[in-house]
Amino acid sequence: MKKLLSCVRQANTTNIYLLSRSKFYFVKFLIMSNTENYRNVQYSTSQSPKNDLSKYGGMNNKDWDQLWRDQSTPWDTKQASPILKHLVETIYQDRADIKHALVPGCGNGYDVDTLSALKSVETVVGLDISETAIASANSKKTQFQYGNPNKVQFVCQDFFTLDKKFDIIFDYTFLCALPISLREAWAHQMKKLLNYKDNANAELVTLIFPLVKRTNTGDLDTDITKGPPYILSYPLVEKLLVDVGFENIEQYNVPTQFSHPARANNEIIARWRVKKVSKL
Repeated sequence: MKKLLSCVRQANTTNIYLLSRSKFYFVKFLIMSNTENYRNVQYSTSQSPKNDLSKYGGMNNKDWDQLWRDQSTPWDTKQASPILKHLVETIYQDRADIKHALVPGCGNGYDVDTLSALKSVETVVGLDISETAIASANSKKTQFQYGNPNKVQFVCQDFFTLDKKFDIIFDYTFLCALPISLREAWAHQMKKLLNYKDNANAELVTLIFPLVKRTNTGDLDTDITKGPPYILSYPLVEKLLVDVGFENIEQYNVPTQFSHPARANNEIIARWRVKKVSKL
């Protein structure tokens, strides 16, 4: 990029247009609540690579975006997670350190809305690999009533290429939807995204589901290699996270009143932080 042609600054948004010999670049900086070095930068060029949907697999021989386009989304409960609301109202509401939050695989964004209700939070990013899911979430954003939609941003991007820091990350029906081959990469990326170096209390919250599955005939399905959703367990998630440096804060079976009715007695909530390394 050889020359800066123009710069237009407005309230909380700066648009900078840059021109090179053969390419036109649009760079958009969103300056969040005066938080130093926290900016969302979106680059758009004629040669920008698209998100790789294929590595995320899908269901019924369709990728995740096709499933959203077909409105074939049986995992969408059309409401926020009750246990997340409980945590927001009892544990996290008075925490002053939670500034930036992330919900990967956000779908329609109900849990994003929940986290935006936190007093201290400045930005909540809902991330999804499906453009259709993000479009749907954006269309529902103005209808959110629990939290503050002004704090919410929906982004279509590959989770594994995201490069920001967050004080809290909520994973629900994301890990269980990933191909098994990506689980270790999931754990490493969670650690990379968590703001533990600047915030020792930064947390990853995993709502572990499903613990069991049943076949179409109602029989118990014990094949952990078949999915998505893939059967998960606390020991499985614990090993993934402990191996990269996490430690558990607490874990328990979700009480039935804090589960979706169809998922009662089939979820474990587990909270994690990166283990402090002793300096000798």
